Amino acid sequence: MKYILRFLKPSFRRMMLGFMIKFMGTISELLLPMILTHMLNEVVPRGVRGPIYGWGGLMVLSSAVCVFGNVTANRMA
Repeated sequence: MKYILRFLKPSFRRMMLGFMIKFMGTISELLLPMILTHMLNEVVPRGVRGPIYGWGGLMVLSSAVCVFGNVTANRMA
């Protein structure tokens, strides 16, 4: 094991950066169903369009973070 760790030590920071980016993308992907559930149960029945657009924009932002995080982490790997 020490033999393997000797080769991994120089690239430890890059591996951790890739892990953190992938983690950020995964968490943003897991937020999408929660946001959609909140929209359908709480926001849409009120019938006001402003909050619907706001939560929809948050979903688009979360999707963009997800795509950026996963593509970047996969390219780094």
